[in-house]
Amino acid sequence: MNINNYVTRYQNTKQFAVKRFNLVYSKPLTKKTLNLILSLFLSLFFILFALRPTILIIIKLYKEIQLKQEIVQKMDKQITNLHKAQVSLNETKNLTPIVNNVLPPNADFPRFEREFAYLTLINNLRTTSLNFNHFDLIGKTINVEPKKQISISFNSTLEGSFENIKKFLAELENLDRIVNLNKISMNSQSSKETDILNLTIGGKISYYPPENY
Repeated sequence: MNINNYVTRYQNTKQFAVKRFNLVYSKPLTKKTLNLILSLFLSLFFILFALRPTILIIIKLYKEIQLKQEIVQKMDKQITNLHKAQVSLNETKNLTPIVNNVLPPNADFPRFEREFAYLTLINNLRTTSLNFNHFDLIGKTINVEPKKQISISFNSTLEGSFENIKKFLAELENLDRIVNLNKISMNSQSSKETDILNLTIGGKISYYPPENY
């Protein structure tokens, strides 16, 4: 009994809704509005469906562009670092001759001997003795640890005036090669009528053999 009542009420409600819809839809304005909304919805759906591949391609291209921009930025950074390294390398190359003069890779005795003789000449000094300890004049240094500084000791006696001796010592210590003086002594000659002094010096010059020398 109750079920029949529910069925009857459902059918009545359905019929009422259908009649109401038909009544509303039968109006020209309502019909046009619903058709327009439906057309717009379908058009939008098909537009989105048609543009979906294009949108996906655009998203993919955007990601690729972002990735390439990151790669370009990294490459620019690497190029900048390489440029800085090249500048540093060039500066190091420019300093190499200076470093080799200050601390040569071999004994380079002839150059020091010429510079020593030149300083005595321009300062009017007379060399009475000059001697060096043992070193290899030609060829590789034997029984020497690589990358270890080697020193050559020298001793010399000279004659000259005090002013000339003072200039000589200053110029000797200012050579482009490191010269360490560890002994300096002066005394006058036996004759009191002369201003000539005897100078005795002792020192060391060094060199730094490379690893494969």
